[in-house]
Amino acid sequence: MVDINEYARETTCEYKGEVYSVRDNGAVMRHAREGKKARKLDNVWTFGTKDKARGYMMISSHRVHIIVAKAFIPGNEDGKMVVDHIDTNRCNNRVENLRWLTKLENVLLNEATLKRVTYLCGGDINKFIENPSCLQDLTGSNQDIMWMRTVTPEEARLAMEHISSWAKRPISSYKMMKERETTKDFEDWLKKHEIKETNPFLGNGQVEKQRTSTEETNSDEEAWEEIRRALTAPRTEQAEYKNPMMKELEERKRLAEEKKESLTKGTFQIGFYEKMQFPLCPKEATGGLDSYAKELQIGAVIAISEKGDEYTIASLGWTTEWDAIQVELTNNGKRAHFYIHIKYEEGMYVHCNEEYRDQYRFCDSPNVLQCGARTQCYFPLCPKEGNVTLEEYADILQKEVLFEKNQYCDGYVIDREITHSTDGHPILYVGVSMPNSFKNYGDMIIFIENGKVIHQIGRTYFDERAVLREFCMLRGQEWDDKEEIMDDYC
Repeated sequence: MVDINEYARETTCEYKGEVYSVRDNGAVMRHAREGKKARKLDNVWTFGTKDKARGYMMISSHRVHIIVAKAFIPGNEDGKMVVDHIDTNRCNNRVENLRWLTKLENVLLNEATLKRVTYLCGGDINKFIENPSCLQDLTGSNQDIMWMRTVTPEEARLAMEHISSWAKRPISSYKMMKERETTKDFEDWLKKHEIKETNPFLGNGQVEKQRTSTEETNSDEEAWEEIRRALTAPRTEQAEYKNPMMKELEERKRLAEEKKESLTKGTFQIGFYEKMQFPLCPKEATGGLDSYAKELQIGAVIAISEKGDEYTIASLGWTTEWDAIQVELTNNGKRAHFYIHIKYEEGMYVHCNEEYRDQYRFCDSPNVLQCGARTQCYFPLCPKEGNVTLEEYADILQKEVLFEKNQYCDGYVIDREITHSTDGHPILYVGVSMPNSFKNYGDMIIFIENGKVIHQIGRTYFDERAVLREFCMLRGQEWDDKEEIMDDYC
């Protein structure tokens, strides 16, 4: 365990209205506010408390690595850069492990986002370097990287040059990965992770990731998993704690993980350091999660801490395993750093502080759900109660009726057809016209699972014929329009 008093440099800095003393070993001490009562963490040296959802070390709502970088590392005077952990261990906030990156460099250095950008460029990252505006289909879950289309080729080229130079440093995470994959250079690594698209709807709704490497399919995932374990594995515990505060934090964490009764009678909580009140929880638990789900709505206060902090619902969803309701929270208008998972165990409601899991997001009601897009959608014609069938829903969706609404546009039915996915499950395929959208046409898959109607948001198109052609294929009809469709090329 790192001794909090082993450091070479110490300085002070101001961050988001707070004054901190900062050491180059990653420790910080928040100063008490002048003329105000000292808070629990004021005037105490700490490495921070680990955020379970994202893995960063936190002091209150502030990330410790940003405070350390601001105190010791120049280069972010305009405040537009982000902090990178060089060894990928988010708990290692020593100065030598931190560096400022541009927003673009941060995206391209992350394996997951790099793969996503590569996919949206047709499987070749070099296309993005040459022309960043080539990014396709920046709707739905891809809206968060839409800004990358405005990057200049020169900015993209410089970012890749910086990343390539960092890859040669012994401490870089790429160097460790390189030793396992035996790649020749950074460009070779990019080629190993090329992916290609298959039809995301008429199959199982997924995109097949195809590597060009001749190695085993899972070799790179296994390598990254071994690196992650090596970087996050706890150090061997000592017989005695050198720092009493660390021992206290460990004990608080252990107690928080125990299942205990909350301030709301008859309900339980796991993973919270304070006792919580859950005002929307049904007084009787006989209805299970379905009963609780009916009480929840966006904007309502779902939890109140002992100190009086209120947590408001930002979004809701059933986890894809159907074992919990997942609630995204805001606190004083800012996104909270954890999710509440509501579970039903042994006839009792249990509220857990947990990380994000894949989910089916609530739309108009807990029985009308969506997946595949972050934009909140509403489906005004979908039955909200009862045992709905795809046939009943299809009968309602006549051509040109209003089918979908979101904050950006309305969607109207072009056509619909009941068919089956490749694994034999019945699905309802719907073509949608969106007059006010950048791409005026799209499609959607609807299926029923666990008694809920799930709308899987699909692709978008410039040309209506791209949608009509899909219906011809579904119905076994011949598509006789020989004119080229723009969506086949962009």
